[in-house]
Amino acid sequence: MPIDSIGTIFGETGFADFRFVVSDPATKQGEYLKIWHETDDWTLAQVVAITRSNEDVTIDSALDKRDGAGADRVIAKAMVIGSRQNRVLRIPKTPFSPGDKVFRADPELIVSTLGLRHGNVYLGLLEGQQIPVHLDADTLVQ
Repeated sequence: MPIDSIGTIFGETGFADFRFVVSDPATKQGEYLKIWHETDDWTLAQVVAITRSNEDVTIDSALDKRDGAGADRVIAKAMVIGSRQNRVLRIPKTPFSPGDKVFRADPELIVSTLGLRHGNVYLGLLEGQQIPVHLDADTLVQ
C-alpha cells in the first residue's frame, strides 16, 4: 500500500469522474493516479482539471491589493480510466467513496492498464511520463 497520498476524494462521486482536494502542490493536469477500489483493486485515473480558490480574496480585496489572505484550496477533477481484468479494460460499477485517498500511479499500473506493454510499433513516450508507447500493427490495421 502506498504511503503518501496526493489528495482525498470529496463530495459527489460518479462512475466516470470524481473530485479531490490536492495535498501535494506538485500535482499537475494530465498526471496519472491510482485509487483503491473495493471490488476492482487499483484503478487508474487521470487529472483533467485543477482549480485554485481562496474565499478570503474577494473582488474588493483584490482591487484594494490587500495582503494577509488565507490559504488557497486546490481542487482537481479526475477522469476514471479503469482497471484491466482478464485483458479487458473495465470501469468500476460502483463509484469511489468520499474520503478515499488518491495516489500517483506507478509506471507498471499505467502500462498494464493502458495496454502499452506489447507491440511492434513504437510511437514515442507517453506524455508527462518516461513510458514508451508500443502498439501492435495488426491491431491498428484491423
